[in-house]
Amino acid sequence: MKTLLSFVLAGVAAASPALAEVVDLPLPVSDSGLVTVYAAQTARINVFHGGDAARSCSFTMTLVNAAGIGLDDKTVTLVGGQADSLQFPVIVPGLVRARLDFTAQLEANADRADPMVGCYRLLPTLEVLDPAGLQQVLNTAFTGTPSVEKGKKLTRVTICHKPRKLNQTKVIPLPALKGHLGHGDEIGPCS
Repeated sequence: MKTLLSFVLAGVAAASPALAEVVDLPLPVSDSGLVTVYAAQTARINVFHGGDAARSCSFTMTLVNAAGIGLDDKTVTLVGGQADSLQFPVIVPGLVRARLDFTAQLEANADRADPMVGCYRLLPTLEVLDPAGLQQVLNTAFTGTPSVEKGKKLTRVTICHKPRKLNQTKVIPLPALKGHLGHGDEIGPCS
């Protein structure tokens, strides 16, 4: 069974709140959806790896505003039992989302039958904290995060295929990833 992992893309309408559109796409991106953050509050991504200490997962965590502009990012590698976070104080109020990009994991493990094997027990959260550090909003509903359910693993990945003329965004079976990376294709959609 082919499992497509979803994430949410935001659109911005002039002088109105961001409108969310659900789009089904496979990894490499996992997304929290938009959360409102007011001036003087802090947005924070926390990621806990609840899996085996012998298995690692590499990813970049990014805080992004509603216009898709990255506010801050951090690349980490976690093994079971470890956690890390990324925190950003908001000066201008607005909508913020958290993204996890697994490109690093896929590139480093392209030789494996399942390059995401170390990432199936990640538990990400997006928090909004007030100036005193008290939690106001907690979002754990990330879409596109590798499944922790037994038997459900990543089977397809989005790449930018680079033939001689026009780049094409393609969704390919995971076993084909190594060959595509070998001739210059890149993980993630073409920009």
